[in-house]
Amino acid sequence: MVFVDEKLRDKIHISIKNELVFQFQHFFTQGCSKLMFNFSLTPSCGSLTPSCGFNISF
Repeated sequence: MVFVDEKLRDKIHISIKNELVFQFQHFFTQGCSKLMFNFSLTPSCGSLTPSCGFNISF
């Protein structure tokens, strides 16, 4: 899944943990776009830290 920053047009790769997929699967359809609101960025840490250094939290 890819998020695109509306202002900067930057692409952000995202993933959802397997145990949480069932909570979100009805929101997403392949080939469709959605607007996301009310999220925050948190510093990322661990072995799978993205290059930007942040995680998106809902």
